Amino acid sequence: MMHRNRINQFLCCLLILCICLCGCTGRDSALSYIKKGSGDLAVLAYEKEIAGSAEMERKFEIALENFLTQARDELNNEKMSLSQARGILDAVDALPYSVLSNCESVISDFMYLIASKQSYADGLQAISSGDYLSGYRYLCNVIPDDINYNSAQNQKNAAYTNGVDPVYDEVTRLTSSGDYQSAILAINNAIDTWGTSEFLDGLQSLVYSQWEDTVLTQAESAFAANKDYEAAIRVLQLSGLNTESINSAIARYQGYAPIQLRDLTPTRKGDQLKTSASYNDAEDVNGHQYLSDAVIRPWAGGPRTAHDESMLYVVYYLGANYSKLSGIIYRPYSSLSVSDESWNAGTAEKIYGDGVLLYDGPVITRNTYEEYEFQVDVTGVRELKIVLLGVGFDQYASSSPLVCMANLELEP
Repeated sequence: MMHRNRINQFLCCLLILCICLCGCTGRDSALSYIKKGSGDLAVLAYEKEIAGSAEMERKFEIALENFLTQARDELNNEKMSLSQARGILDAVDALPYSVLSNCESVISDFMYLIASKQSYADGLQAISSGDYLSGYRYLCNVIPDDINYNSAQNQKNAAYTNGVDPVYDEVTRLTSSGDYQSAILAINNAIDTWGTSEFLDGLQSLVYSQWEDTVLTQAESAFAANKDYEAAIRVLQLSGLNTESINSAIARYQGYAPIQLRDLTPTRKGDQLKTSASYNDAEDVNGHQYLSDAVIRPWAGGPRTAHDESMLYVVYYLGANYSKLSGIIYRPYSSLSVSDESWNAGTAEKIYGDGVLLYDGPVITRNTYEEYEFQVDVTGVRELKIVLLGVGFDQYASSSPLVCMANLELEP
């Protein structure tokens, strides 16, 4: 009886050993086919000897992960060729999805290294043939884990320098001729081709700075001759630049633009001087029209006050902010209807600056048919006073100005 029990125990151990040996053989067989790059045979071995047993499947996955980790190290240290590594990867890709998903991380690491090695080889080949751009782009794909990474960075930087040097030469040529816009275009094209970099960004900033300085200098030259602010602004706007300095310069030159006197509010005014005109008063005897709200004209309720300077004046505060007052003096169309006697007292146009007479205008008569443009230096003037004398009456005692002022502008 004891003899029979010992025989049964021996048979059980032998069966267990056979099962174990069969499992090791199936796992090793599948891995052996993977190492040889035989994906179809690896799948057959897996399905026949491993699939269906959760324990065997897990042991195979662990063995596969260890194998791929070792293969990756060998590839990285150039103990395995790229073609052999690709064969292994192709064989692994043929395995069931469940295996691939459970070993996804180590498979991905192996795949990325293969791609990195290929990029390094392609990059060196491209550079050796003088194709620096392709070489640069290939070497950008070398991963930090690749043993060739530092070498790839050095080779990539050298390729970049060789590729970008002609751009620098072209930009230098263009800026020397003043063609800053084409220089910026060349840099932008280089950035589109090679990607942004500290060198190209710095070159772009330098060209923009040179361009801006040149435009500002040109604008100042256009302005300096006779304070031609319009010419200066035109230079700035036509440059195509839209920077803080350019916009600030435009605003500064706009400050030299004349303002209409009508935009200022009178600080004092006589009751009989009007700062706007009716239709007939806004037209001169030659038919020229003026803006009615930009006309200064005298008015009187009767002959007794028609030449009263205390009632026919207007005062504006300039605050010493302007250099010149300009305008036009004309005989209004409405004066054609006044009586001859109305002209006997004559007319007067006077401009005072801080109490000092700066301008004494022409005498307008019944025979006047011309306009008089005038300019008055008001530099440093704080208070401007304008006096207009000359009101006539028709046969119905209706008043009409004999003289008017219009188009009054102040220049800073």
